[in-house]
Amino acid sequence: MRWQTVLSILWLLGEGSFSPVVAQTPDFSQQIIPILTKAGCNSGACHGSAAGRGYLQLSLFGSRPSADYEALTHAPGHRYLDTYRATESLLLQKPSGFLEHGGGVRLDSDSADFRQLLAWIEAGGPRGAMAKLHRVELVPSELNASGEVLVTIHEPIPIGARAWWSDGTSTDVSRWLSVEGASEEVDADAAVQLQLNDDRLQLTAQRAGVWRVTVRVAAVAKAIQIWCRTDSVAAENTSPLHSREAAESTSIDSVIAAANRKLGLTLRPSTAAHLLARRLWLDLAGRHPTVEEWQAATAQIEQGHKDRVVDQL
Repeated sequence: MRWQTVLSILWLLGEGSFSPVVAQTPDFSQQIIPILTKAGCNSGACHGSAAGRGYLQLSLFGSRPSADYEALTHAPGHRYLDTYRATESLLLQKPSGFLEHGGGVRLDSDSADFRQLLAWIEAGGPRGAMAKLHRVELVPSELNASGEVLVTIHEPIPIGARAWWSDGTSTDVSRWLSVEGASEEVDADAAVQLQLNDDRLQLTAQRAGVWRVTVRVAAVAKAIQIWCRTDSVAAENTSPLHSREAAESTSIDSVIAAANRKLGLTLRPSTAAHLLARRLWLDLAGRHPTVEEWQAATAQIEQGHKDRVVDQL
């Protein structure tokens, strides 16, 4: 006799204080979809592509939870969910690496997300209310209204998020944030390093400059612009691109100068050639130059041969 049957009999007999598992079952749209998105299961490179992957097709980043529920629970032969032997469900076996999976290991079998998926399957994989995700708010106080933050090198930036749903509820979704533009691996060459501490993301800029990172919960993405400078300064609430100096003139020089002041950088007059070289490529060739093309054009301009660069382009 399976343990599920024993629990069902106890519940029917009213013995003890046992209550149905469904009351505490994870919600499909609010808790299961974010897990799949964080694991990359419904990305464009995996099952979220237009043609799906293998025998499973999911909506891109969980944008259509109802369709995803049908795909997972009404597949021929119930391939993905096994409510009698939950741990043998393909939805758990493949992403955790117990079975061969083209996408590799995407879900740690010791993680809270794995246990949450397991609890949902054990409860029979209920559909739930299918509340729609209305908006996501990032919660670090360091971010201004434009999603920008001013930091120094190696200064940690904690990132959390709260989601607001169509049923009027809100939930903390910090643990399900997926990130693009930051490296999870220890990489000295990465501009932005990513770490996960106590279910909260932490971003750290490793070089001075302007770095853009995208964080996502299900189908909602939020952009973060990290302005990193080498020395400590008092953070301002306004973007460098909307500072007083930039507002006085619409020229690109004013905007660049304002941004450089924000970062504590000073351009020497001798560096103007590389700016001109880049602008000529953009204006005349319609694209950014490669590093080699940029260096060659800069060298020619510094030698007084700007006309040659123009003729070549």
